[in-house]
Amino acid sequence: EEVTHLSTEVLSAINDIGKVAQNADNPDADAAAGEVQVVDNISRRELSYEQRGRAIVYSSRVATTVLPGIVILLASESESEEQILSRWKLLIDSHNLMVVLPVNPEKSRLTAEDIPLVMTVLKGLAGGAKADTGRIVVVSNREQARLAWQLSFEGPSPVRGIALTDGWISA
Repeated sequence: EEVTHLSTEVLSAINDIGKVAQNADNPDADAAAGEVQVVDNISRRELSYEQRGRAIVYSSRVATTVLPGIVILLASESESEEQILSRWKLLIDSHNLMVVLPVNPEKSRLTAEDIPLVMTVLKGLAGGAKADTGRIVVVSNREQARLAWQLSFEGPSPVRGIALTDGWISA
């Protein structure tokens, strides 16, 4: 069929989608908006997902042909961002990773109710930042092991593995 007329609402929605796609393809557009902070070749972006929460993303600014992998830190609320960055900085650079800290609106420990937030973050990073969907891992401690399991194995999930910092996943 041939479209003969588009309403102003549809045209503005198309323009908005085009701007989002341009910004995803151009990382400097985020920097111009003041959303990206760079320290020692590691960029820090904060992504907002309205009622679902937000995510802090650390990634390498070193140019490479390898698509970045994604590491989701589930139990990061007890550590400062400086501690997290000091622990992950070398791996971010050497393995071209994006380290993601999902934060729910309550800024509390993530639960099964926060799975949509994590999946939204993954979808956005895989599409906009062109991350490698074959390299997505959740890192968890003993208290978050059940959530890590749910993210990895319940329903269709792009998460490829779990890394536990302590404890185990029991039967």
